[in-house]
Amino acid sequence: MGSTYTTKGEIIARPGQTHWNHTNGVVKNVDTLLSTTGLGKDEAFRKTVRTIAYLHDLGKLTQFFQQYIHKDDPREPAKKDRYHSLSGAFVTLHALKSLHDDPEQPDIPQKLRIAAFYAVAKHHLSIENFTEEQEKYTHVIENGDHRFQRYDRVRKQLENIDAHTAPHAAKLIETATDGALTWSNIYIERPFVYSELLNWKGGPSEDFYALVLELWSLLTCADKMNAAGMGIPTESPASLSPKAIQGKINTFPTPEATVQKTLNELRNDARKEAQKRIQEGHQGDDQVFTLTLPTGFGKTFAGLEAALTLAEAKDGRVIYALPYTSVIDQTDDVIQSVFNIQSGSSFYTKHHHLTDTRTTIDDVALKDHPSTGDEVLYGETWLASLVLTTFVQLFESIAGPANTQSIKLPAIQDSVIVVDEPQALSMEWWHLITRLTSILVEDYNATVIFMTATQPRIVSQISNDLSPVPLIADRTPYLSFLETHPRVDYQLDDSLIEYLEQGASATPRSPASATDQIATDVLTAEERETALAICNTVQSAQALGQRLTKQFNDVGGSTVHLGEHLLQFFSETDWVERIYAATTSVEQAVERDEPASDQEDSDEMSMTQRAAMAYLDYLGEVVGSADRMLATLTTRLRPVDRAILIECLRLLLDADHETSFTETSIVVTSTQLVEAGVDVSFNRLYRDFAPLPSLVQAAGRCNRSYDGDDGTVVLWRLAGEANDIPPSQLIYGSLIGSEDGERDRDLLAPTRYALNAVSSTDRGGTTSLPEHVMISQAVEEYYTSVHKRERSKDRDDKLAKKVDLAAGEDLRHASLIRQDYETIEILIPSEVEQAYLNRYHELKEQREFEKADAVFSALKQALVTIPVTKRTQPILDRLSFEEERTFHVLCSADAYTLIHGLGIMPTALGE
Repeated sequence: MGSTYTTKGEIIARPGQTHWNHTNGVVKNVDTLLSTTGLGKDEAFRKTVRTIAYLHDLGKLTQFFQQYIHKDDPREPAKKDRYHSLSGAFVTLHALKSLHDDPEQPDIPQKLRIAAFYAVAKHHLSIENFTEEQEKYTHVIENGDHRFQRYDRVRKQLENIDAHTAPHAAKLIETATDGALTWSNIYIERPFVYSELLNWKGGPSEDFYALVLELWSLLTCADKMNAAGMGIPTESPASLSPKAIQGKINTFPTPEATVQKTLNELRNDARKEAQKRIQEGHQGDDQVFTLTLPTGFGKTFAGLEAALTLAEAKDGRVIYALPYTSVIDQTDDVIQSVFNIQSGSSFYTKHHHLTDTRTTIDDVALKDHPSTGDEVLYGETWLASLVLTTFVQLFESIAGPANTQSIKLPAIQDSVIVVDEPQALSMEWWHLITRLTSILVEDYNATVIFMTATQPRIVSQISNDLSPVPLIADRTPYLSFLETHPRVDYQLDDSLIEYLEQGASATPRSPASATDQIATDVLTAEERETALAICNTVQSAQALGQRLTKQFNDVGGSTVHLGEHLLQFFSETDWVERIYAATTSVEQAVERDEPASDQEDSDEMSMTQRAAMAYLDYLGEVVGSADRMLATLTTRLRPVDRAILIECLRLLLDADHETSFTETSIVVTSTQLVEAGVDVSFNRLYRDFAPLPSLVQAAGRCNRSYDGDDGTVVLWRLAGEANDIPPSQLIYGSLIGSEDGERDRDLLAPTRYALNAVSSTDRGGTTSLPEHVMISQAVEEYYTSVHKRERSKDRDDKLAKKVDLAAGEDLRHASLIRQDYETIEILIPSEVEQAYLNRYHELKEQREFEKADAVFSALKQALVTIPVTKRTQPILDRLSFEEERTFHVLCSADAYTLIHGLGIMPTALGE
């Protein structure tokens, strides 16, 4: 045996950390995760986890790796020789087999041993498809095909360890196995023998994939945290008290306002019932719940309070998931206000791709220091008490996580997961969502709440094993209230009535005619009018806004665009920088002689809310009063602009908030982004034809707070901009499946069926439908039709089957966001973002990488995603770009006319 390799007398895992200290640190971290997350299911599982923690880096004991990691060693080994995971995985497999064979040790079944092998082999990579991976490691012929070469590298590494660091390896193995295995038992010269331990007759069981993910994510989380010099908090997450919600619910101070008083009583009833029933259900071992309430009855508060109540009982955390990043800010504002906490505190993590996901462990003042890599890493573990995130982050991480995504999985154990607006989940994922819900319940002991006004019945219609329990047992009081005190009235336009009678051959309403109708309704209103028109495409929303602008200008009076002075406001104040600092804790990049904003920070409002107030004051000073104000909201707005405009609209529509535009009529054209989770309330609403849940969700933006008379919701079926194919048909018609050709997934047909079902008996010339019918009978008819057409209960689903096959790679490449075209992300820089971009490059040159990453995260809020289509490609070809990591930077400062053609709205570049 040769001498032990030494540099400064230490065998290291990384510069500044010995191999032994790292190994013990990882073991300590997994022990903490097991104790604080409840993942220690049984003795065999716990023993397996500790074994992989001890042995995962055994391959780092080779001279090859030590030469590489010691920076003062000039020798450079072959790259593949220093790869360390596979040798550690084979020794782990051997160790677990030895434990299994030892009568004094827990029985570790084969599926657990094989799952552990892949957890170690892939702890720096991602989980691949099991069938292909098994092919790599089994049926190996000595000195045969390329599969043997993999074993030959392991042999070379084990022989090197035997020659140089055997005592260290022996100590690791004997500690991991309590002496059941020694170094002398390892198949050093013939590691291909280990292929026999991987042979699995019959293939993986249905729970194998979840088991691999559990072991792999535990190891990856513990390993990354220790590598960053961080430990796992040793206590379970401190609970956020659900009692805080009781003091923050909406109340109406005038007892004479009987309708509002009754509504508030119903909201309280809903909260109390949901809280009571979730506790009763938990005691009865129920783990999947639904919370179905009409818009305006306090679903957010009821669901959050119920979830926090149960999390407190389970000693777990709450994970609150929403469909889109564009609606997260509103819920974030509610959470910060209710609990008086800041996103990024040890209690609360906000996680989506546009935010700098950081969370402190010790609750230092977040705004007093820039973000650090440690805080970002800890934020991505989801170990805080409350996590606010998106469907993509939640479900894609459970289905097929990449390596960095996996570190959040241990935190899911014993959690309460609120899925807000599940009707927004892609139908292609419905079976997979049901399968993942089973995994959450059975493997992670999680509780799942599906919460919406239009319950899609995903789990109940697909699963044979899960039976969701309603948190509101009887919706009759809420529907009766709406029948007696209608909030809105659905008006069916002639174009829609004709479609209901004739189908696709019916003539849609022209966009010009729709423009005339909206303009007439606004201009002839006796008092201030507020109107929202929701379209199915960016092009439709943008064109409608342009036509309304022309019509209003033609009739005289003054018309102002809400976003037209936003760029100027940003350049003259430091508000956008303050927003970036609040969301990413990035240092200021624009040099100013003195702060341009004189408002004091307030813990009662988010930075975006304060910026919106400041902008409306600024706009009032610039333009004075106006007769009409127009705004267009689409996903082609930069996120920072869109967030401020939505906050401005909330303030403009709030009767209790004074602005320079209190008497100004407000007209907004928008895409579907306002339908779920955006708390705005207009007097009138116009909705292009869409699936019925979208129609109901859209109506939730009308007369939301019962302000005065019934709100009017006009449902029509519009033609395309060239009076061609209706956008509703383009967006919601039959889809093309990736593997099975054309599929009958026309979501308009079930909507037509449902509307005919609830209106055929009493339409008789009438053109309206009451809200209580739409949100109950129509929704039920719609989803009954959808599930019948989909054969939800009987159909085998290829995506869900991937879980049973442990096809990690296939699942990792599956996306909740359906795209029929390529996209390009473009940074639209104002003067401020250009300064940030310059600062980013300076910090990289100075090797201040953590600060550079914080600046880069801030820039994400100025990105827009553009589809590359036949219409947009010629425009994109005329633009000048520079490539920057994951996006393109627009270089043409005078490119507004081209940008306008892409649907990127003028708030970024001026009118």
